Amino acid sequence: MPERHPLPVAGRRKATGTEENVDVKDELHRVVDELAEERVSVTLAYLRTLLMEGMPADQQTADDRLARRMGPRLILGRDFRAAPETDLPTLLAGQGVKPVATFDVLLGDFWPEDKTVDEFIVAVHRWRRDDGCA
Repeated sequence: MPERHPLPVAGRRKATGTEENVDVKDELHRVVDELAEERVSVTLAYLRTLLMEGMPADQQTADDRLARRMGPRLILGRDFRAAPETDLPTLLAGQGVKPVATFDVLLGDFWPEDKTVDEFIVAVHRWRRDDGCA
């Protein structure tokens, strides 16, 4: 069995062009195959974010731009614990969150009025299954 190396594999050995790309892709395939089922959608979202980094804005879809704005939905425990503690008012101010003046502001206007509640529930389940969110 070949020796296993953690990512990144760059610099592990001297290779040129295609040979190095094949090594990296083989390693990526191996890592993806070993992913736990509950991490698959998060990993996919993160990889898509990485792919968009060099993509011109005019080639990105609305979903691409939203995913980029949202960033990966995962933070490592060590990064979370290393972040300085912040109280709620400071956190809210830093994110630009303002108090809600009226309940009507919270009502969404994204679902067509001619669609039923049952269709909405089916759509939410599909979004959760397909995207791992919603």
